[in-house]
Amino acid sequence: MVTSIDIVEASSIKLNKTSLTIYTGNTSTLKVSGTSKKVTWSTSNKKVATVSSKVTVSAKSSGTATITAKVNNKNLRCKVTVKKQQLVKVQH
Repeated sequence: MVTSIDIVEASSIKLNKTSLTIYTGNTSTLKVSGTSKKVTWSTSNKKVATVSSKVTVSAKSSGTATITAKVNNKNLRCKVTVKKQQLVKVQH
């Protein structure tokens, strides 16, 4: 009987969020579980959202972007929607 650890590990690799909504100027953190391998992060639109090496997603301007985590030749994606922060006037 042959068991492949790589197949078991690859099937259990998950991203903690598949979608995310944040407001301009704010940040959120993404995490990959199920692997100890190196994860490479990228964004589809740097003008909307960026991702740091510490896996912090920063909202830059309103729109949508896809953050991709690449590990073991598998791409995990999180759709990020950035909304413009609304200022609320409080009348006294």
